[in-house]
Amino acid sequence: MGTIKKTKAGTYFATAYDYTGKRFRKTFDKKVQAQNFIQTIESKKYDHITENSTTIFTQATFEAAITNFILTKNHLRAKTLQRY
Repeated sequence: MGTIKKTKAGTYFATAYDYTGKRFRKTFDKKVQAQNFIQTIESKKYDHITENSTTIFTQATFEAAITNFILTKNHLRAKTLQRY
């Protein structure tokens, strides 16, 4: 959710975060412009969330999860792999 604050100079300071957590700040002369700025960033964020929420997650067995984890550690020495 973005925020809009009125500055002492009479302008509007808008702050919003996108889906990666990056902060966007900008100053506008009119409040409507600041609201439009926040709305565009929020719509991109929600589009990204809904686009990625259609992915169906399947439950993996514990054995499969451990096997996949160990396979990602192929750069380690054999002695280190024994500890896993």
